[in-house]
Amino acid sequence: MRKKLFKTLGYILSALTLIFTGFTASYGFQPTMAYVENLQIDLIFDDAGSFNNDRAAVMIAHQGRAQFAIINPDGDILFTADEINDLDSGVTAYRKGNLWGVVDRDGNIILQPTYPRIQSFKQGFAAFIQDGKWGFLNSSGEEMVPAQYDKVGVYSEGFAGFQKNGKWGYLNTEGEEIIKEQFDETHIFSEQRAAVRVDHNWGYIDAEGHLLIEPQFEQVRVFREGFAAVLLDGKWGYITQQGDWLIQPQFEEAKAFDEGFAVIKQQGLYGFINSTGEMLVQPYFDDAWNFSEGLARVEKDAWWVTSILKVRWRLNRYSHGPTRFQMAWR
Repeated sequence: MRKKLFKTLGYILSALTLIFTGFTASYGFQPTMAYVENLQIDLIFDDAGSFNNDRAAVMIAHQGRAQFAIINPDGDILFTADEINDLDSGVTAYRKGNLWGVVDRDGNIILQPTYPRIQSFKQGFAAFIQDGKWGFLNSSGEEMVPAQYDKVGVYSEGFAGFQKNGKWGYLNTEGEEIIKEQFDETHIFSEQRAAVRVDHNWGYIDAEGHLLIEPQFEQVRVFREGFAAVLLDGKWGYITQQGDWLIQPQFEEAKAFDEGFAVIKQQGLYGFINSTGEMLVQPYFDDAWNFSEGLARVEKDAWWVTSILKVRWRLNRYSHGPTRFQMAWR
């Protein structure tokens, strides 16, 4: 009986039912083989980003060299380059040779390769580097902020972090230094709040730079759905936008809320809580990801399986029943 070892990958529905749809590692699969329903595009790409407004960046490996492309939902190749970032705002940065330029979603070149590096566009802006300093381009490929900063972040809710003289502040979409450099580290704005570090502790500011929650935490995450995960005395908990405790520190790890659920870790395993702190799925998985459109990706154990196998899972009271896996072997 031929057996292979793989990690089981599935999804949890927001109704707390466990389903299986694929694998993170499937030994014996050919590089371009998979079992899916309603296959839209033939399996010819070695890597692919997500579709954004009917366009996606993909990678094809050929003779040890990677070639990148922009495709449409039919799989038609619209543009090729040595490297392509994910698309945002209808444009993306691309590299040919050692320089980067900007191209639109249909493969029309907006900016010829000019800069040593252009980061991904976010909210219509992309950071670029020139002569060791960073600035920002707009979606027309124009220099909205000249290269003058030691480091920059990405735009979120109309603000982007910048660093000069060893301290961080924030720019607005006009390129103005709306919050002067004063922090040791910053995160992106989310729900009109941004995490900032002063010395060794993290707190939160508003869009005018006023401290809303005094720096006191060892680590923090962005606010999502009204709450933020924070680390205090080596344990993670959740606070409200006013800085009050929603869930006292008790977890080994805690992720941001999405669709009313958050991933937490206890005793080395991952589970899910809701916004009242109720443990909806007890810690059980080796890894777990946030919910998106009613599904959360989870990973559990290494299993020895044959090429066709029925596996019965019983996840406490949440689900049970046979699941059929089909494997392809070399």
